[in-house]
Amino acid sequence: MKRHTKTESEELWQWLESRPKKWWKEGTLFGPSFGWADIFEADNWHCVYCGRDLAENEDVLAESTEEHLVPQSLFSIGKQNANYENNVAAACAGCNGLKGPNIAPIRDAAWATRKSFIMAMRKFIAEERAKRAAKYRLHAFNARAKRIWTDKTARQNDYRP
Repeated sequence: MKRHTKTESEELWQWLESRPKKWWKEGTLFGPSFGWADIFEADNWHCVYCGRDLAENEDVLAESTEEHLVPQSLFSIGKQNANYENNVAAACAGCNGLKGPNIAPIRDAAWATRKSFIMAMRKFIAEERAKRAAKYRLHAFNARAKRIWTDKTARQNDYRP
């Protein structure tokens, strides 16, 4: 998975358009008869990538997104609408941020079906999440240890009434 340059994106769009089966262009277009609640309902109010319950509470739901599996930026190359039912899914904010505009390269098996694309993105997001955890693990540990063993932090007074 990778972020594509403009030239690569144009090449990818041409390849996508040449495919006989375009799962990302199937289903109802997002609009008055098909809205965000329909997307979340179709995904059982869970993130398609990590399975998080998006109806867990109001904050989680409010931070959740309608994720474009194939990014809108690719559709804009062909001046087309990206809001097809099969191209939109429910995602938690964390997974959507980790996925970003990254997608499978040309001719990757992930493009075969919507399900295979989601499975490839799940794997990619899990790998990105593991990298992020490794990056911040020591910092988080040190911050918790400092709270336990000292009664002062740099801006402690900012949080007192």
